[in-house]
Amino acid sequence: MSKDSNPHAFILMCFESGAPENSLDMIKEVPQVHEAYAVYGVYDAMVRVKAESMAEFRDVNSKIRSMPSVRSTITMFIE
Repeated sequence: MSKDSNPHAFILMCFESGAPENSLDMIKEVPQVHEAYAVYGVYDAMVRVKAESMAEFRDVNSKIRSMPSVRSTITMFIE
């Protein structure tokens, strides 16, 4: 990813045990989240995020990670 490009990433996440059923819906409300899916296996959800800058991406990632139902995340930048 070049320094000038808009960050684009997939974020895999695990929810806390007993997380509300609307946890994914709350994440979908973040404007930079372009797609969000419930998945089965090690992770509970996968979202695709696009931001205008790395600073904006860091803010979005922080917002997602601080949601009460999110236990952990893995971010994979894509080009």
